[in-house]
Amino acid sequence: MPVPPGKEGCANRGAIDLLVARSGSVFSRYCRGRCMRMAMPTRRLDIDAPRDRSADNLWMAVLSPGGRGLGALLLVLGLLCSLVGSVGWWLNHEILSPSGWRSTSPALLADGDVRGAVGRFAVDELFGKTDVEKTLDSLLPTPTAGRLLSQLRARGLDLAGEILTSPRARAVWETANAQAHHELLSILDHGRSGNVALDLTPLLRELTRELLDSVPASLVPTAERHQLFGLSGSHPGNLPIFSARQVRQARPAVQTLRGLTLALGTAAVALFCAAILAAREWRARALVGVGACLIAAGALLFLTRELLVPVLAHGLVHNNTFRSGVQAAWLISTTELRTTGMWLSILGVAAVLLGATASRVSRSTYSAHNGGVA
Repeated sequence: MPVPPGKEGCANRGAIDLLVARSGSVFSRYCRGRCMRMAMPTRRLDIDAPRDRSADNLWMAVLSPGGRGLGALLLVLGLLCSLVGSVGWWLNHEILSPSGWRSTSPALLADGDVRGAVGRFAVDELFGKTDVEKTLDSLLPTPTAGRLLSQLRARGLDLAGEILTSPRARAVWETANAQAHHELLSILDHGRSGNVALDLTPLLRELTRELLDSVPASLVPTAERHQLFGLSGSHPGNLPIFSARQVRQARPAVQTLRGLTLALGTAAVALFCAAILAAREWRARALVGVGACLIAAGALLFLTRELLVPVLAHGLVHNNTFRSGVQAAWLISTTELRTTGMWLSILGVAAVLLGATASRVSRSTYSAHNGGVA
């Protein structure tokens, strides 16, 4: 439609005003939308915003809620290393260490079950390696000889118990233990074959003298009395500890544990630290996991000690008479193992408490930062 003359300027100004009005409306809507989006809670932005998966590293990918296999693997390996390393530490510091065994051997003789087993061994050795029964049968009527033999055996058990509580017996016991321990280390280190035994010959000879002066022995004529207990051989009082076959079977495992104790302990610490560091956003829970593993290791040491001692006693001795003494000896010898399990459990409880506290503090901080939204 043609514009009347003189009206061109008015039409141009109207078009310009309409364009400015429409632009202002679009700009105002954009500004209002922008302000609304900026006013939305940060939590909503975090949910709606796409995650940059390229920034996730391998550790977080494995330890994410979808799969924490690596963290669990590190914890399990740390548990195994701490468990086997603790057994190796006990073996090195109490069983195979001369100073450790010197501190353990007096506690063995102080135990009533061990003393009873040693006393029964001494009496059995004295009556088994002499001709006392045959001598009594040749000197006395059979009923009298049988009663006297029973009285001599009973008196021998009483005397053995008294002798083993004397200071001289303790000195003989400690010397015999030191010699047997030296022999065991020599066999393990040099690969030789041989039995390990306690040489209690001095105690057996003292028991013989005391028994010959007892009341039951006074019923035997003086001329024949000293023929009752004629000990023969250089070491008639050897108390067997390990046979050559048992030492030979245990040597590979013992040598392996002796060499890997330090490495296993270091590996356990490294694995637990790696599990905590790898967790990143889950470090408090990883610390709780480390504590649970330490508690489990301590409990397994306690359980192994209680279950393994009867098995060892059954395998080492075939006579039920001495089994209680052997069990008591092994329980005393594994005292350090029990102590190690106790310390592992204490450290585990401390780690669990620390991890739980850290997790609670982290949740509180996150809630306060996001306006009470946990």
